[in-house]
Amino acid sequence: MHLVVDGHSVHCSRRVRTSVAAHADQIELHFLSPHSPELNPDELVNQPLAKACQSWQGALASSAS
Repeated sequence: MHLVVDGHSVHCSRRVRTSVAAHADQIELHFLSPHSPELNPDELVNQPLAKACQSWQGALASSAS
């Protein structure tokens, strides 16, 4: 199995490295290059929420002034 992961610390943890090493014949990790969220489809999941939060912050900032 080939898994593509980003550089998040959980993907590089000792526990993950140990588990992957124990199943090296079954699992191969491929790391995305840093600063490339467009290559990671999981990053798109939170994108609408992030945009909504930015809009709310802007609206709150304008109403506070």
